[in-house]
Amino acid sequence: MLTGGPLHGLRERARLDDVAAWIDAWPAPLGAESVPLADAAGRVLAGGVPAALDLPPFDRVAADGFALRADETVGASAYNPLSFCLQGMSADVGAGCAVEVENGAPLPAGADAVVGLENAARTGAGSIAVIAPVFAGQAVDRAGSHARQGSVLAVAGRHLEAGAIGLLASAGCERVSVVRRPRVRCLLAAEGVCKAGASLSGSAVYDANGPMLAALVARDGGRVVESHRIGRDRTRLREALGRLGADVVVIAGGAGPGPGDE
Repeated sequence: MLTGGPLHGLRERARLDDVAAWIDAWPAPLGAESVPLADAAGRVLAGGVPAALDLPPFDRVAADGFALRADETVGASAYNPLSFCLQGMSADVGAGCAVEVENGAPLPAGADAVVGLENAARTGAGSIAVIAPVFAGQAVDRAGSHARQGSVLAVAGRHLEAGAIGLLASAGCERVSVVRRPRVRCLLAAEGVCKAGASLSGSAVYDANGPMLAALVARDGGRVVESHRIGRDRTRLREALGRLGADVVVIAGGAGPGPGDE
């Protein structure tokens, strides 16, 4: 922050820490708004999101393979393959039996593990040979192992990236409460500039500050609600600064010590 007369140079410089403290003293917390989860990427959660159900909601297969009873695979090896009879999903997995399963499917009743395809091979129309033992729970996601119903899936203040969006979607979340985007008013205090596409005359130049500020505001999560070229006019500047409807006012130009600056 610089202070001093517009015609006589800079009389005083403020310390950066003092300026930062002065800026930090002004902002007020922004309100919240509800948005569809599909539109929430890049937003910030205004409140924690609890799980509406257990994740996963049932015991789930975590790899393609064959579901069976783990204790029946003890001793299996390439030199001692153990045979299992294949059965359908409709019945409980019985002793000496296995059910072919895919990743994400419910774990068949009676089974407590899944042997991967790399450790099992079909030996006939209705049987497989297992060449490595498995332990109870192998390649299985137990119900609630990722999150229990009522637990917080994402806390307030979290930036919603793709992973968080996927997590909330898996819990059936349709909408989320996010911090409202700050409304930004951009004031371009410059003379001799014109909008791209217009014809240049004399010493006029195209406006670069307006598009650049709009891009920076969007990058940082804001929303430009107004963008005006007001020139170096103290009265118009005061009116624009005091007008309601914006959370942040950004001024470009007219801040130097020259004779045309305010």
